[in-house]
Amino acid sequence: MLEYAMTKEVSGDGLRKHMREALGDKKGDEVFKALPIFRTSYEAWYSESLALLRQILPDRVSNFVGLYEKPKGRKGLDAGNYVIQEGWSDRCFATVQATTCDPISSECPLRKLAF
Repeated sequence: MLEYAMTKEVSGDGLRKHMREALGDKKGDEVFKALPIFRTSYEAWYSESLALLRQILPDRVSNFVGLYEKPKGRKGLDAGNYVIQEGWSDRCFATVQATTCDPISSECPLRKLAF
């Protein structure tokens, strides 16, 4: 669900069109409207997941946090240093929106970087 919420923020009508084609106009619109706001939904999920990891897998917390937090001293944004915190970065959305790819496609930079 969060993947689609992120795609919605980037593509908007592109995702709506895809959902309408896949599910029919009425159901596609319903599902599209029901998608959560990525920025707030992910933050809540991350906080709960981090608390759980600290209890059951404390040795994996640093790995989990490393996927979320921006590396210090990073000079550019690419597939090697992208983190989920970019998901609500206007810079990241602008980078992806500037491409000519279909955001639903597996070839879209958003999918290559984030998922």
